[in-house]
Amino acid sequence: MFNMSPLNPTHFIFALIKFLKNKRPQFLFLFLSLILGSTAFSQNISYNYKTYDVEEGLPSSEVYCLIKDAQGYLWFGTDAGVSRFNGYEFTNYSIVDGLSDNTIFTIYEDYRGRIWFLGFTGGISYYENGLIHSYRHNDKLLEALEDKGHISKLIVGHDETIRFCLYPWGSGKIEPEGEITIHSTREDVEISHPFLRAIAEENDQILIARKLGEKKLSLYLKRNGQEEFITEHGSATYYSYSYLLDSNSSFFIVGDILGYVNPDTILTKKFGGGFCTVNMNAEGQVWLTEKNKGIKIYKNTQDLFGGKDPIMTLFNGLTISQILFEQHGAVWLSIEDRGVCYIYNYHIDNYLSNVGNRTEISAMCKNEFDELFYVGETGEVYKVDTLGVHSFLFDIEMEVNSIYFAAPNKLFVTNFQNISHKTWQENGYEIHSLNGRNLAIIDDTELWRITSAGINKEISGEIVFKSNGVNFFKTVCQDSSGIVWIGGNKGLYKYENKEITSANHLLGENREKTKVNRIRVLNSKTILIATKSSGLHILTRKNGEYLDQIIPLDSETLNDVYFDDEQGFWIASNKGILNAKIDSTGHFSLRKINHLNGLPSSQVNHITGINNIIYAGTNNGLVKFDKKFISPNNNPPKLLMNPILVNGKPQDSLKTPFQFSHNQNHIEFSFIGLSGYNPGSINYRYRLNGIEQNWKYTKSRSISYPSLPPNDYLFIVEASNEDGFWSEAQQIPFSITSPFWKRGVFIAIAGFLLFILISAYYNYKEKRKLEKYEKSRQFEEQKRKVIEAKLIALRSQMNPHFTFNSLAAIQNVMINFSVKEAVDYMGKFSSLVRKILENSENLYIYLDEELEMLQLYLMLENIRFNNEIDYSFKVAPSIEQDFVEIPSMIIQPFIENAIIHGLAPKNEGIKRIEVEFHEDFESIYCSITDTGVGRKKAREIAKKSGIKHQSLGIKITEERLKLFGAGENDEFAFEIKDLYDDEGTATGTQVQIKLKKKDDDQRS
Repeated sequence: MFNMSPLNPTHFIFALIKFLKNKRPQFLFLFLSLILGSTAFSQNISYNYKTYDVEEGLPSSEVYCLIKDAQGYLWFGTDAGVSRFNGYEFTNYSIVDGLSDNTIFTIYEDYRGRIWFLGFTGGISYYENGLIHSYRHNDKLLEALEDKGHISKLIVGHDETIRFCLYPWGSGKIEPEGEITIHSTREDVEISHPFLRAIAEENDQILIARKLGEKKLSLYLKRNGQEEFITEHGSATYYSYSYLLDSNSSFFIVGDILGYVNPDTILTKKFGGGFCTVNMNAEGQVWLTEKNKGIKIYKNTQDLFGGKDPIMTLFNGLTISQILFEQHGAVWLSIEDRGVCYIYNYHIDNYLSNVGNRTEISAMCKNEFDELFYVGETGEVYKVDTLGVHSFLFDIEMEVNSIYFAAPNKLFVTNFQNISHKTWQENGYEIHSLNGRNLAIIDDTELWRITSAGINKEISGEIVFKSNGVNFFKTVCQDSSGIVWIGGNKGLYKYENKEITSANHLLGENREKTKVNRIRVLNSKTILIATKSSGLHILTRKNGEYLDQIIPLDSETLNDVYFDDEQGFWIASNKGILNAKIDSTGHFSLRKINHLNGLPSSQVNHITGINNIIYAGTNNGLVKFDKKFISPNNNPPKLLMNPILVNGKPQDSLKTPFQFSHNQNHIEFSFIGLSGYNPGSINYRYRLNGIEQNWKYTKSRSISYPSLPPNDYLFIVEASNEDGFWSEAQQIPFSITSPFWKRGVFIAIAGFLLFILISAYYNYKEKRKLEKYEKSRQFEEQKRKVIEAKLIALRSQMNPHFTFNSLAAIQNVMINFSVKEAVDYMGKFSSLVRKILENSENLYIYLDEELEMLQLYLMLENIRFNNEIDYSFKVAPSIEQDFVEIPSMIIQPFIENAIIHGLAPKNEGIKRIEVEFHEDFESIYCSITDTGVGRKKAREIAKKSGIKHQSLGIKITEERLKLFGAGENDEFAFEIKDLYDDEGTATGTQVQIKLKKKDDDQRS
């Protein structure tokens, strides 16, 4: 830390600071805070800043110069080499790394991005492509500069000609081939000094000094071929410097003469001290440094050269060697023997209390004249008038919780140290000290005071209302309608009709958890409610109803709120100052102002505004800034990529897009966002197209993917500043190839070979299959012929069996009936025999033909049994009788068996046979149901008669069905079921036959 007050510290103080810093760092802050002010009752402006020294990585505390290069790196020249700063760490270079000298006074960047270094010995070196190089003509240059001084500044032209200035006086150039010209020396009668500009033209602008005597000079400015007289008050010491501000204006120093030049003005002034550097910020303020006198800040060049006092002095007693202005009020300073200082924002003034080391602003308010009053934590009261002038008023000598003006000179304060009301006069003010946390005064007569037990209403010192029970209230105010609003840890309340009632129902969601820290009346219809972790509530009365609009700031504790018409809401929170705006559609935008923007503390307790000035009370003093200078940082960082690492090895960044083999799949990316404003406070987001769809956010500057599968990838990364403005994306395309055995060509060749092998194998298998099939076909054909032969043999057995039965029936008819009936029977029999003979060559016949034969057969049998048998045939409509084929004579044996063994023995009751056909997708089903005596009774009858007879027709049919079903998974089968009534008496027999439908290749 550095002293930024207008004091003139002695060498003893600086020695003590150095001792404390090196030996007792824990006491340094306390010591510096004690010397920041000039008296015990004054306020002194300071800025929030950060220091960098050897402990942070600088090679030395003695820093002579600094620049910011085009990429965004900061370079510092020290007495122990140069250091490059990326916002996170320092990279140091010395003569070991190629510098011509360890003591570097000047750093310069040329048109190619090379960084040039000028050392004490006069040698030149430069940085390019990560390395320090010695200038190739150094030997000639050192020889030419002998006894003439050393180079203080240089520029490199596009033709590689170097032009330079000499200290203490003179100039020269170095041709690309090494020819060196010195334009003048200190003994010259007329000596010249070029202004060093980006355009390296020798006649651009030249200072000309002519001797008037042993110790006097006459200065002229030569530009555009014309000389302009400047002054006759030069110094015989002759040393000179120039400081380029822009393409049209510059400062220069010649001896003890300070000058300023622009196209319209030449200003000069003689100073007694030794100059170090001079610069001008964006607002036109001139920052001038002198040896051991810190920085003097002048409002403008007119004040500087007009003899007016500076508006501020910073770091008095230190030597600031160079000043670099960044955006948004940030400043970099190089300091001899103190390292480097970064000022976060010179637009934000910080007023520190000087009583002890207590700097918290405990209370703050405005009076009706827009005068600001604020109180330090230990009780010192300060005033800021409408012109911004700060003055100390008096010291209450106790901790103050709140401050309130009831009249221009009538001041009320609350604290927890007074038990009773105390009143006294001091410095023209009538001061009333009361016990309590907060208060509000209404119409100069009615006082509301918050205590640890609740809230009281007092008139003329008498308590006229007291809340019931203990409630931790924090804030109170009255709106224009006369309602007194009260807030605390249990939410929002209002006082009406002499009682306090909860108003949490007005606060929308999470109302039960709302903790109200501050209530402010915005206008006649609107009050603002700052809460803890529930956002800012904007409560507006319309048509007798209250509407609640919320700015959701759930993660912040809101301590106070101020509204202005131009920039919306200014909110004091535990994370800095929040500036929220609501547009006409109800959407809000938010930006944060915290220590990175220049606040001395992110804990802000109070906030208000006077005209364009915002005042905020923090835990580290009062903050003041003009809101027009506090704008979002819309300049994103410059994002640079480092070489990527593949399996730990860096890759040539020029060989994009990269292509790696399948075992080169551990990929690491590293990058850095460069910004001289808020260094190191960069956020990053990245994604790897190919495996990631959404952004990932980080503060890390390296990303590793340890095991990526083969694919095409695109790594994308962006950097953001503290206000959320993102840089242009950096993209790195790369691909990881599959192993050769997974590549398309290999797969295609392997596939082709595999296809050939599979084809050969398939052909072999097909050939074997065909051979096997042919053998199988021949075998099946033989088997089929055998089966057909057996079927024919069986059918041949069926024909005589059937014929024998039929002839026996004819014989019976002839014996028992008339000749006419026998002749009729013979006619029907001959028709049946003819049909059997017609189908004797076919294994299968159509169903309608089979049905016709069965009907003839049943008709003949019925004649034989005196027409006692009732029979019927039912065929499902879906069966195409003239298309469906079944084995011939497969049904008749079962009908015959039903007649002979079932119906013939039956003496009483109905004798009936029902034949039914139905089908499914693959089979034909036939059921033959009779009402005979049943198999059990038939066996008993046969046993009594001594007849051992097994139906030959059924046996033959069973063998036929087995042969038909051979190899067909029992697709040809039959089943005989005994039928019973409910009492268990046999009622007949049912035969169910399953016949597979004939395929086209089976038809004959």
